[in-house]
Amino acid sequence: MFRQKIKLAFALFSLTATSFGGPGLTTISDVLYRVDGTPFEGSATIVGVALNAGSAASVGMPVKTRIRHGKLKVRLVNRAEGLAYYSVKYDAGKTGEFVETWAVPARPGPFGVKDVLVAATGQMQRDVRAAAVQPGAAQPDTATIPESSVIGLVSDLAARPVKGISFGPGLAAVIDSTGAIGGASGSFSNCVQVDGSSGPCGLSPTFVDEQVPSGVVNGSNTAFTTSASAAPQTSLALYRNGVLQKAGEDYTLSGNAVTFLALSVPQVGDTLLATYRGAPTAGANNAVGAQVLCSSTGGTTSSTTLTTLGSCTMPAGTLQPGDRVRIDFDYYHQNATAGFNFTVSWGSTLLLLRAAGASERFVYGWAEAGIDATGSQLSVQSWGTILVAATGVMNTSESFAAPIVLTFQGDMAATTTDTLALRNFSVVLYPRVL
Repeated sequence: MFRQKIKLAFALFSLTATSFGGPGLTTISDVLYRVDGTPFEGSATIVGVALNAGSAASVGMPVKTRIRHGKLKVRLVNRAEGLAYYSVKYDAGKTGEFVETWAVPARPGPFGVKDVLVAATGQMQRDVRAAAVQPGAAQPDTATIPESSVIGLVSDLAARPVKGISFGPGLAAVIDSTGAIGGASGSFSNCVQVDGSSGPCGLSPTFVDEQVPSGVVNGSNTAFTTSASAAPQTSLALYRNGVLQKAGEDYTLSGNAVTFLALSVPQVGDTLLATYRGAPTAGANNAVGAQVLCSSTGGTTSSTTLTTLGSCTMPAGTLQPGDRVRIDFDYYHQNATAGFNFTVSWGSTLLLLRAAGASERFVYGWAEAGIDATGSQLSVQSWGTILVAATGVMNTSESFAAPIVLTFQGDMAATTTDTLALRNFSVVLYPRVL
């Protein structure tokens, strides 16, 4: 009986390499790869299944075939013989196993695994990747694998977020209405809300110190008011002749109305002082601290051609009227056989151009930009150990709706082995106070 079952199995699954193209048989020929791109090594156990109402039942005995260097070639009974579906269990030894389902068409083939693979929820298909191989073609150990041939890759990529139309460098990341990653536009000093919009950050509370409450101090009046309501109420510190009064024992508070209790009524000659926090109001100080836009070391050059040694890009919309920008820079000249030149540019505006002699070693400078509604007014100073101090003031109408690039450049005055280095530079933004 056992030998008869073996013969029946070989009648259903012809796994030999001869007599291809026989009636009712389909050839599956492919090269299988792991997720890391290396050829799959292991075995595959194949068994025919009958699908009934969404469930699978085994038909016939399983047959196991060895897969070496990723190469798989089998012949299976096709749809014309009434056995169309197969369960294929891959075994890679210690690296694990997984199962997939094949649907074999009623044609001799050959077909790749991706041509007969049936996607099924829950299948463990992450360790092997299939690439179709043409009949008679060489089967290399490695190959370029199209995305569609990598099991699960396309669906895995589709599950990841993608760049949205508002995505861009230098912006705060937000997730847009389509689930893509976008960027929040607005002022550099704005805050991003949970809905992805941007706007001025939350207003700061107002602080009131040592205010004299309104009301007559005559020994009988108990009603006094502060100019604003304390927020929170517990922030009110009320003093009578320098002694802190206690809420609920000395007075009660309702909004900005203070009512003294009978035993604590202010007497003629008493002094009242109130210190408290008030609710945020429009026009309150909403400034953030100084912001370092760029701070770094720069490059070096021995070229006689002007070379960019450092730069700082301020994204579009970073600057607003009322802002101020401070720029500091240090150049260093090594050796003393040739002079050098150095420049600083604000966008397309040349802010500074100076030449130094061969004996000059260190140069320092700073510049400031005061931002207004039409552009900015620029001022600059620079000097060295020998180089005399020089100053300058100018105006520019560079648009803040586009990025502004600060550029630090330099070159040697003659062919030399000397080097000129931008040793350090920084760009600091002082936002306006609203």
